[in-house]
Amino acid sequence: LHFTDALRLATWFYPQSSELMHGALMGLMGSDWLSPVFNMLPIGVALLACWCVGRPYGVGPATLVGGAILLSAGVMIETQPGEGRNDIVCFAFLIAFVAFLINGHQRRAPRSGAVEETPDPNAPLLDKGPLILAGIAAGIAISIKVSMLAPIGVIFIGMILVSGKGRRLTTALCLGISMFVVGGYWYVRAMIYTGGNPVPAIGWGPLRLPQPDQMPLDPRPRFSVAHYVADPGIYRWWFFPRLEDAFGILFPLILIMLAAASIWLVVKSRNKIVRVIAASALITAVVYLFTPLTAAGQEFQPRGFFTNTRYLLPGLLLAAVTLPLIRQLRVPEDRAKKVLIFLTAVFAITVLTSPKWYPSFLPGAIFLTLAIVWAPVGLIWLKENTKVPTAVIAGVIGAIVVIAAIWGRGEEVGYAEKHYTRTTLFLQEGGPQEAFEYTRDLKDKRIALAGSGEIFFGQYGFYGVDRSNYVQYIGQEGDNGTYRLIDNCREFIDKVNEGNYDFIITSEYTQDSPEADYWYPVRAWIDNDPAVELVVSEDDITPQPDYVYKINGKLDPDQCARLDNSEIYEVRTEALQAIKEREAEAEAKAAEEEAAEAEAEAAGNSQ
Repeated sequence: LHFTDALRLATWFYPQSSELMHGALMGLMGSDWLSPVFNMLPIGVALLACWCVGRPYGVGPATLVGGAILLSAGVMIETQPGEGRNDIVCFAFLIAFVAFLINGHQRRAPRSGAVEETPDPNAPLLDKGPLILAGIAAGIAISIKVSMLAPIGVIFIGMILVSGKGRRLTTALCLGISMFVVGGYWYVRAMIYTGGNPVPAIGWGPLRLPQPDQMPLDPRPRFSVAHYVADPGIYRWWFFPRLEDAFGILFPLILIMLAAASIWLVVKSRNKIVRVIAASALITAVVYLFTPLTAAGQEFQPRGFFTNTRYLLPGLLLAAVTLPLIRQLRVPEDRAKKVLIFLTAVFAITVLTSPKWYPSFLPGAIFLTLAIVWAPVGLIWLKENTKVPTAVIAGVIGAIVVIAAIWGRGEEVGYAEKHYTRTTLFLQEGGPQEAFEYTRDLKDKRIALAGSGEIFFGQYGFYGVDRSNYVQYIGQEGDNGTYRLIDNCREFIDKVNEGNYDFIITSEYTQDSPEADYWYPVRAWIDNDPAVELVVSEDDITPQPDYVYKINGKLDPDQCARLDNSEIYEVRTEALQAIKEREAEAEAKAAEEEAAEAEAEAAGNSQ
């Protein structure tokens, strides 16, 4: 396990197949320059899967556009491009899972046109082949993001229930075994390290499975959307504006339309598989409402709501790709065309009213669209419908390949020279900007991290431009995969010495707020040690100053006894005293008001 921080989240137990793919590319290329564009592959898989969902019913273009509305929404544009995140990867395989199930459904298929709704009475609901392929796609999805367990789990159980007598065991085995073989590794790994819990973030209720004994530390207070469900002010000032940012100005139409479509399919659809998928969409949306951190932030300030609308997207995507399958929307064919036009209009408005990419990205986006989408379609059409010589088509393909190679090489070189040089693009006004700049060109160094979220959330940058540095957040290991903050100076110094580090990067304290629990003055514990040399100091950065120290030898644990605790804990002492004074003032004011009310009541009674 590689421990990255001391938060409650215990991210070292997350499934990490997407990160494994990035690691394989880095090992192959000797650089991470492909990571920012890696997600172009899964976005293609996702769009293809969207089309495949509607293909048997003759509405592939409509299901494609329905999925594209969400895959190009503001929250995806803001959070995904260039960052190598795993959301789009798991979305791609979630939709592929659904596509395999729908296309494998045993129905009478005419030579042309849509398949019939009624299954073939002489065939199983799904044959073993499609079930195994669907299980592989589902396994990849759950091996990327633990939040995929909800939609895929519902569909898995639903498919077993609707398979009918005599097929339920076959369905369970074909889906379950293939899913486990492909996606079970990370969960088995977690069970081994924790003593039996495949998802250590939860204790599984009455089962009380073992969990890491993490400190109750979170990136932000972990409120869920459900916490504010009856608060109209939060809707007005927070939810509605951020939903518009996330899904465009048509977000009310999109959400209501998709919810209504899923409910309609659950109640009215003749297709058991579509009914199960629609039910999964609804249940996934309900799970989102109660998921911690979906409205993260100080109470009545859910600043994390926008970013975490990503966790609503699996349910919305399932609803979007099944909406065009509603029989009343696809029969007759003219109505299906109107639905496609309507969805295309919604897509266009959503894209135009959502956040935009930087203008400098447009040439590359246009070239990729031409090379990946329009060139293959156009060349195939020319070959089949004209007398254009094969040599001309081969020449066009060669030209595209040459341009791509030259352009790609230029991007690779530019990335190698410039990435991580403009830290404000990622950190905005916060820290640790100068620390990023200092460590960027370090090679083969051991770097320790300590302090608050500003240090550990951006720690990938500390690995250096060639990723050769070893980076480790300083903490104390415990049972069941536990990793906690060290709460005293001597143990902290011992752990730094144990790691033989060349540098240590730290903020002033482990928490930004001096009155917070688990607030420790980690910088003060090392600052006066003669074995460290201060090389970077950002005293005016927010939310805390940050520092880089060069370690020139073993730190002295005995220095801890010579620290003046009244001085290094002065900020915290003053903050706690201020809280006590405010509480005392509030109690005194309440007592005065109570006494005044009692006096007024007594005067009224005497009259």
